[in-house]
Amino acid sequence: MLNKVQCAIGIGSNIDPQKHIKTAIKALREAFGTIQLSSAYASQAVLFEGYDFINLVALINTSLTVEELIKKIKSIEQKIDPHNHRLKNRKIDLDLLLYGDQNLPQHNLPREDIKKFSFTACPLAELLPNKKHPTDKIPYTELCQQLKGNPIITKTPCPL
Repeated sequence: MLNKVQCAIGIGSNIDPQKHIKTAIKALREAFGTIQLSSAYASQAVLFEGYDFINLVALINTSLTVEELIKKIKSIEQKIDPHNHRLKNRKIDLDLLLYGDQNLPQHNLPREDIKKFSFTACPLAELLPNKKHPTDKIPYTELCQQLKGNPIITKTPCPL
């Protein structure tokens, strides 16, 4: 059995986000117990024309391997949105952002979105203000400041 690893999961939705994010949070709690949630942030869709998104990050602790964790996250996503496809409007999008402080390029971890988008970096900065990106060693708070406006994000009520 592995020791518990702190992991970050990105949660996003732009189709009835209040409903689908609430469902995803409930499923994550059932799967992993106690979770920490960032504030929710609204932003425009990125990389495609679509409805505005609501995004947040959940921190969990798990003894699952990275492969098992990805499979579990994708199964939750699939139950909520069986017709889920990248680059289109989505009921739910769950992405593993961090698996501890590990650099696992074969699993896109740490996820590149952390260094690209404010809706990923800023919730991480909120949850992990004293932590640094595993490979770049840049504090999440600094990444958030660098990415402000990419895209523009606005705090919004979290759908709990």
